[in-house]
Amino acid sequence: MAGGSGRELQIVRLFILLPSLRTRELSMSRKILVVGLQVHDAGKTTLCKALIHSFEKVGRKLVPFTPHSGISYWTQFDTFQQSQAKGSLLSNDIIELGAAASSQVPLEVLNPVNRLSGPSLERQIPEEKLVFQEFMAERFTVHDGVSHKNVYYLNGTINLPSLRNMEAFYLMTRRNAEKTYFARKFKDLEEAYSKYFEKATITCYEQIQQEDLIVESFNDAAYPFSRAEDCDTVLCASSNMILRLDAAKYFEAIQIKGKETPTLQLTVPQVYPSSLVKDRALIQPLTAEEIDDPGRERTILKYSNGSRIRLLTYSSIPQSIYAQLHNGPGTWPSSKIDC
Repeated sequence: MAGGSGRELQIVRLFILLPSLRTRELSMSRKILVVGLQVHDAGKTTLCKALIHSFEKVGRKLVPFTPHSGISYWTQFDTFQQSQAKGSLLSNDIIELGAAASSQVPLEVLNPVNRLSGPSLERQIPEEKLVFQEFMAERFTVHDGVSHKNVYYLNGTINLPSLRNMEAFYLMTRRNAEKTYFARKFKDLEEAYSKYFEKATITCYEQIQQEDLIVESFNDAAYPFSRAEDCDTVLCASSNMILRLDAAKYFEAIQIKGKETPTLQLTVPQVYPSSLVKDRALIQPLTAEEIDDPGRERTILKYSNGSRIRLLTYSSIPQSIYAQLHNGPGTWPSSKIDC
């Protein structure tokens, strides 16, 4: 999701969709992949924050990892300025997730690839040309096992000093980056990805792979990086529902589709048959007043037997529910959720 909107109040009790965990399973590293069924505003970041808070409530820390993300120079200028003040190019998603998790890991390591984009008025042009016209800057963060280093690519065809704060941004990259390059055509950007994307995502992932992770994909990408199959739970977010997918079948579908299309280019709709769905939950809309009042009860899930469960925000959820969730198999109204 491009930014937080408070919708975690709707989703935070979605934790009951996850299977009850045995003690042995709790002692192992757990990784959750969150993907989106739509390109924008699916609710991935909101869901990640909700789960971070839910795990924290029972003493488990989830570390967020967003392999690849992006921000808009025009529509997210506040984020651009905020990240610039932090001395790096950061997405709003990782700033929010890092704060939710109180993580001490550098945000660049939690989000090793991030792009700054601008709008292009030319829409009826080849995709490669459109991508390059929208590209303004890209950060790749590589970890050598001791420390992380940032590599920047800037669009060399843009008059940077003519754009607000971009000259200062360029000077920041020269000051804080290991290397700064100018890309003057799409092939330069393509070569940058070929050289740094895998190296950045994997070396940063290796620094946190022993932790319990929540991995957020980019837009509707099905397979955000080459170690995504380490995740044993896959949740799929869309505007009005959350799906829990069969992880093994999901990655198998990606492998099959990957014979036709490079896996990193696959989207969730391309690999999503209904047979993958194990559970689903309807997400109800909230008024602005409800979003601003985190103490109120929410009814957001309707079970297939017609009963409803009152779901509370993470500030007031009964401990008995957590005990059932984390200390052994729980008893719920139904394992299937009717949307």
